[in-house]
Amino acid sequence: MNRLSQEKREGIVHSLTECMSQRACERIFKVSNKTVAKLANDVGDMAIGHISQTKGLKARRIQADELWSFVKVKQKNVPRQKVQQLGVGSVWTYLAICDETKFIIDYALGDRKLADARAFMKSVKAKLAVDKAGQLSPRPEIVTDGLKAYEEAGEIAFGNEADRAMLVKQYSNTSEDGEPTPASRYTGAERRIISGAMPEQAISTYAIERFNLTLRMLNKRFTRKTNAFSKTLRNHERALALNIMYYNYCWLPQPKTKVCDKTGEVFTEKRLTPAMEIGITDRVWEVADLLELTDVHLATVKSSQNPSGTELVHVSDATADREPYWVYSSNLHHAAKVHKADCVNCNNGQGRTGGKAKTGVWHGCATLEDAMRLAENLHPENNAICRMCLGSYRKSGYRGPRGPRKPPRRGLLLN
Repeated sequence: MNRLSQEKREGIVHSLTECMSQRACERIFKVSNKTVAKLANDVGDMAIGHISQTKGLKARRIQADELWSFVKVKQKNVPRQKVQQLGVGSVWTYLAICDETKFIIDYALGDRKLADARAFMKSVKAKLAVDKAGQLSPRPEIVTDGLKAYEEAGEIAFGNEADRAMLVKQYSNTSEDGEPTPASRYTGAERRIISGAMPEQAISTYAIERFNLTLRMLNKRFTRKTNAFSKTLRNHERALALNIMYYNYCWLPQPKTKVCDKTGEVFTEKRLTPAMEIGITDRVWEVADLLELTDVHLATVKSSQNPSGTELVHVSDATADREPYWVYSSNLHHAAKVHKADCVNCNNGQGRTGGKAKTGVWHGCATLEDAMRLAENLHPENNAICRMCLGSYRKSGYRGPRGPRKPPRRGLLLN
């Protein structure tokens, strides 16, 4: 198999982080679009894992906001086009930034509801440093916009461990939901303290709003009116995580121009990357460093798919008919599912079509326990059992074989 040179790999990844499309990279670097897509997926998966594993951040002043975008179709077109795919329509990106270092602490994709806001706030708290007593150190000051879900979500996640405030923006015209209409104008803002104490001048969201602009300039998927939208939620998250990694570790801001108070002399002050400012690295990263982490990530995933070191059973093996359980590992959806051999979806590792799987691999297992363990090793965050052969049609998981149907309840006839 041909492998791209390191120079081309660096050029493609660097171009993807600077608002260039995959088709443009195909034309400029003279490679297949599938090659560009695979490299983007691999680097994006590495970035997702790296951001999720970042812990112990010492951030004192945190600003949070949410950014609108859409996947596949806009929300108003979802019913009309009868899209049955999960994660399509409007997608809100939760972002948290350290005001002092401009480091992006965390992100989350979801809706502007309490469940997603609560999960985001809990994730932000898990990334902050704690002292020996288990308390957040330093005590954070968290400022959000006027989204109502933040108030309860922050209380659930942080309680009294943080000072929290909201900057509630006011507009001339609003809808029934309180959202500004397209013709509305910004008229002011109310600074509201939710918990603890905080100086009034510190209640601001300028840093996260400025990063929202930077992200829209670096990633065309977040442009308000665009045809460069994401087709799947997974690719949307990959592009977002890659931009955050590039911004945190590789983005070197322009020097500041300052004037000496005593002599009046004008001089420039060099600035550091956000990761250097927050203290988790001591140098400016290059794109080659991101690719090195990607290679390590791919090697780890490959080894986790075969933890025992023995050869896995595939559909072409002669012992295929003797394997009672099969695990299908999907490279497209990054998921693993356990089947029985006689399941119509499995067909002894042949699938419904009876041929080689295009976007995944079948693995044979001797017992159900081995199959469940392999599925967890292949995709720890996205594994399940087949609801047709092992479980029920409910999404809550394994409930055993389906029993006889219960007779319908007959209501009482009232005179």
